Amino acid sequence: MMRFVSALGLFVIPAAMAMAAADFEDGLVLYYPFEGHGNEIDDVSGENNHGKLHTAEREADGRWGRAIRFDEPSLGAEIPPSPSLLVEDGDDGFTVSFWVYPEEFDFNGENRAIYRHQQYNVDLLVGRGRMEVRIGGAWKGTGLAPQLNTDEWHLVTAAWSPDDGSMLYRDGILATANAGAIGDIEEHAETTFLAFMLGLPGYVGRMDDLRIYNRPLDEDEVFELFDFEPGAQAISPEGSLATTWGAVRATK
Repeated sequence: MMRFVSALGLFVIPAAMAMAAADFEDGLVLYYPFEGHGNEIDDVSGENNHGKLHTAEREADGRWGRAIRFDEPSLGAEIPPSPSLLVEDGDDGFTVSFWVYPEEFDFNGENRAIYRHQQYNVDLLVGRGRMEVRIGGAWKGTGLAPQLNTDEWHLVTAAWSPDDGSMLYRDGILATANAGAIGDIEEHAETTFLAFMLGLPGYVGRMDDLRIYNRPLDEDEVFELFDFEPGAQAISPEGSLATTWGAVRATK
């Protein structure tokens, strides 16, 4: 919710109206609404970072339309290496955001949701959650987020910048952070995995609306993203992401 002060007093703008101020296409380098069929995952960001399902399956009951479901803790899906997904020295940072519907947790495992080899990962460790980035030959992670409920949809958003460190948000609110995770991130043009960690158990449950940005979203943007319904804009210019997403969804 945004607040503005005028000569007439304090005005509170509902989130549904305030979210128009955020540009969720700015810096977007991958966007999976997970609509469709088959093993190919369509990237509708315009960067053509298409992925592939392995053990993950299509699920009709998503957060928005369809989703994918990881039924077993193994190689769920992968995204091939791409220049637009590589985080390099001198970049502003990145953001990874996705909806999850956890069904169960391995309380001895990582419950990894996303793993970009030797660069960063976001997991639901012991049913809670953390984010890690690899800097100076070591993994630097946030503390644990609060307990995550199963059988409910939650928005998990992880942002990192070389100057401010890493932040993990839960349902639009900052849950945990590491201001010491600063410096130059290691550069590895590697595959990005969903629900997989080099043979260790991954996340079990549904995932929807995966987004990757080449910049860190700020707290206001993350809060607005939690209330944001993809493709719901009242006005959308031809060729914009909302128009593309709507066209994809309408044909499935």
